[in-house]
Amino acid sequence: MHKGLLTPREKRIMQMLAGGYDREAIVGALSISRSTYVRAVNSAMHKAGSVTPVEAVVTLLALGHIPLPILPGRCVFSGAEVAKLIRALYADAPVSLD
Repeated sequence: MHKGLLTPREKRIMQMLAGGYDREAIVGALSISRSTYVRAVNSAMHKAGSVTPVEAVVTLLALGHIPLPILPGRCVFSGAEVAKLIRALYADAPVSLD
């Protein structure tokens, strides 16, 4: 991560994304607007040097900026994305999500 630390809101939103919660669940649980959600995710992606939310989650998990989820919600990532996430967490080399 090269652009600064996550704010508490960004961290919480990214933790919930890592746990498999979708946008509506996060917006409802945190009592925030959709635009606040979008700004927080975009900011976290920028800070992580990522171009997608999935890539940001992988980066943040791999660097220890958010904890590995224990009790996931409804998974919003595809099987291929989840497989890349798992490989990235246990690999020493950088992983591209192309």
